[in-house]
Amino acid sequence: MARTIAIANIKGGSGKSTLTINLAHALALLGRRILLIDFDPQASITFLLGIPARDITASIYTAITEHRTTYDAGVIRTAIRRTDLERVDLVPATARLNLVNDELVGALKREEILKALLEPVQAEYDYILIDNMPYLGVLLRNALVAAGEVLIPLPPEVLATESLKLLIDQITLIRRSGLNPDLQITGLVLNLVDSRMNVHKDAVDYIRGTYGASLGVFQSIIRDAVTVKEAQAGRQSVFQYKSASRTAEEFRTLAQEVEDAC
Repeated sequence: MARTIAIANIKGGSGKSTLTINLAHALALLGRRILLIDFDPQASITFLLGIPARDITASIYTAITEHRTTYDAGVIRTAIRRTDLERVDLVPATARLNLVNDELVGALKREEILKALLEPVQAEYDYILIDNMPYLGVLLRNALVAAGEVLIPLPPEVLATESLKLLIDQITLIRRSGLNPDLQITGLVLNLVDSRMNVHKDAVDYIRGTYGASLGVFQSIIRDAVTVKEAQAGRQSVFQYKSASRTAEEFRTLAQEVEDAC
């Protein structure tokens, strides 16, 4: 069965989508089969993988709305599409995903819809990675109920650590509610780190010292490198753009740590 990992941080600008794509490609290069779920109405992953909104007829939104009326979890298959990354598939998003909060008011088991949708395809992948919106709401709760693990990209900033506390509270509530009592935190990933800035160095030390024992902090550090921005501009992963770069090596190391964390 796939390891289902929610990539989550309720602070915007934490680099979730970029990290999700590059981690997925790094795991795929290890021979793993990956399913990406774009669960953010901004549809950043869908955009970065070069899929125009006009070409999307089936998405995570259409799967949710159809499941709401039919309870047929198999509808997720109509939304799965291949990407240019070998062994990486995607369930894309569109801006219509913004409508879900209102449309699920009164829906039965509304926090468990994504979990139900993923069950039919669990055995077909090694990893299912869910990229989430930076907002506490029904979409994030669905992701936390569907996932077995949470991976948290964390920029070395004060505001990011404040948002982290809110996310941890939400994870704790999901466990205590019984919706997902076994949900685990795989760890924090130090992301968008500028090693030239003393304030970032101090923040890295603070995060490791504060959260290393309780939550776990990956040894890998993903730096704020121009390679990432250039790859984004070309709608490529860092491996497609410059596979021999230091940034690509950082993601290879992170992928191996994720593998070893199971």
